[in-house]
Amino acid sequence: MNADLCCRCSRWTDAPISVGLIQRSSAPDRTLSVCPDCVPRLI
Repeated sequence: MNADLCCRCSRWTDAPISVGLIQRSSAPDRTLSVCPDCVPRLI
């Protein structure tokens, strides 16, 4: 898996966890990801 930006803390992570999807009609969809440190804050 590729590195991604955490949507909660804005840090780059090599282990992103998908938490949402932004659907756009004029561009490709965007997956919202969080880092493992931010997952407990979402539960």
